[in-house]
Amino acid sequence: DEHTEQSVDALLNMDRDPNKVDEHGRNALHHAAWRGYSLPLFNRILEKIKDVNAVIVNDWRSALMLATRFHRVELVTALMNHPQIDLNVVGLNDRTVLHFAVLATVRNTDTAILELLCSDERVDYTFDDANGNTPLGLTKAYGRNLEKCAQILRAHGAPFYGCYHRAFEASDEHTEQSVDALLNMDRD
Repeated sequence: DEHTEQSVDALLNMDRDPNKVDEHGRNALHHAAWRGYSLPLFNRILEKIKDVNAVIVNDWRSALMLATRFHRVELVTALMNHPQIDLNVVGLNDRTVLHFAVLATVRNTDTAILELLCSDERVDYTFDDANGNTPLGLTKAYGRNLEKCAQILRAHGAPFYGCYHRAFEASDEHTEQSVDALLNMDRD
């Protein structure tokens, strides 16, 4: 709200450190992304933040994940334009911001943030979350309202299976080769 923004602005004018964290592990940038501060105030905070990729200790979300979760397109854009942003930070449930963008579309059918993220070549589509789902895999897991998400992800070459599944498939192939070798030993 306006009163909160005025208070934050006053604190910044008094050279208060926006990097300090509260009892929940959130710094000023996390609060700004979560509450949707105005873009000018958000940018003032962003200029003073030392680690734009910091995740909240207690819930493992970055400012970019929060802005994505609450569908704050302007703030996501500002964060993506920061020279130190990492679009592949792993947070809550081993999810990246791309996972958060898909899940945010379950609640809000607007795919603007997903499209914005997919337009950036720094995004890695292959990360599996704690349940083994890539962002594209989440579209099948959650189903509702996500066909458009799936189309966007497929258009950018996103795989259905990610890092975990490829490692598992490789170990299965290795196991099969080992079993074949053991079975063939009797023939020699």
